[in-house]
Amino acid sequence: MNLADRFPKELEGLLRRIGEIGERAGFTVYAVGGFVRDLILGVPNFDLDVVVEGDGRLFARRLAEEMGGEVVSYDRFGTATVRLEGERIERLDVVTARKERYPHPGALPEVEPGTMRDDLFRRDFTINAMAVKLNPSGYGELLDPFDGLGDLKRGLIRVMHDKSFIDDPTRIFRAARFEQRYDFRIEPHTESLIRQAVEINAPLTVSRQRIWHEIYLILSEPIPEKPILRLQELDVLRFFRSDLSREGLGLFPRIRELHGEIKGLVEDEIDLPIAYLAALIGGYTPRAVREFCREFGLSKEIEDKLIDSVMLARFEGSLDRPSAIYRSFERKSIESLIFFVALKGDEVKGAVIEYLTRLRHVKPLVKGDDLKRLGLKPGPIFGPLLKRLFDMQLDGQLRDKSELSDLLPKLLDELKP
Repeated sequence: MNLADRFPKELEGLLRRIGEIGERAGFTVYAVGGFVRDLILGVPNFDLDVVVEGDGRLFARRLAEEMGGEVVSYDRFGTATVRLEGERIERLDVVTARKERYPHPGALPEVEPGTMRDDLFRRDFTINAMAVKLNPSGYGELLDPFDGLGDLKRGLIRVMHDKSFIDDPTRIFRAARFEQRYDFRIEPHTESLIRQAVEINAPLTVSRQRIWHEIYLILSEPIPEKPILRLQELDVLRFFRSDLSREGLGLFPRIRELHGEIKGLVEDEIDLPIAYLAALIGGYTPRAVREFCREFGLSKEIEDKLIDSVMLARFEGSLDRPSAIYRSFERKSIESLIFFVALKGDEVKGAVIEYLTRLRHVKPLVKGDDLKRLGLKPGPIFGPLLKRLFDMQLDGQLRDKSELSDLLPKLLDELKP
């Protein structure tokens, strides 16, 4: 089967050039994995991985020399990343065809050079174990030694071998993710192997960081509640957390809808998976959030967003004026505000949008130097006074600095200790 006529037009020139460079350098070059799977399914995918029979790092350097890119090599696995400028794909992963051995369950694999068949056999599922040749001699030819094409047509997620989920239990999470993404089904023997691995607690053999990576990928799916419910049905979700909120899972469609609305109103990047995660752990205390983040090795940035979220989940204040809105949402992450609206309902939506689109961009009219010019000496009262003046500005009670001289005596009296 030849797939050359299915290559995306945006990548056609790049793919041909990679193959031509490989041919001149004496390498057989293949595009592999998810790119090939989605090519057959007609799903856009510009995440390109290249495997060569030979030294992938050497080929990556050759690519970079001829295409004007930069190379980062990873000697342990015989892989390299080529960063390209001016191409539709700016990052290209180049892998040496290899075979793998797992020294113990859940370990990272030990690798050695191998054939393309070896390289495809080490992959998670048959639908991801296909390759397309890029050399001019055979350009576009499908390499499919394990009938991945047949399983794609049958809509099946089939594991490569019986020890797969023991060697790498994170594949269990991926099985649910791919099954639900494509509306496939996990092949019966593969599901039996999953249940056997779960029964012996195989996911406990991998690090919490690797589990989190798989959960993040699931939360990045178009409809993440589907694979989450499937993991629950397979009794796998407990290896992530056993105390996730069922009610929070029910908020996912609304979070998705709000994300679609709000991303068109702001320039900020929104980490949607973190808004979903906030819904799942929205009942946690700030302390529990910190412990959760330490357990899974999450960044301080994510921790702050999640703490914002659990604090907003307990919000009972007033949003009846601009200053109240500003103070309630000041420095809160967009992800936490999306979760907040999903949780509390549309009665708070207007306030959140007002904050995101206008209030957070307002600059204080009055600064410390303005107070000094009016004869005030810097001291502990400066902070509260400037805050009060800014609130008045937000609420339309202060429109010009010329109003300061009339306002200050009353404000100073009110703010006296």
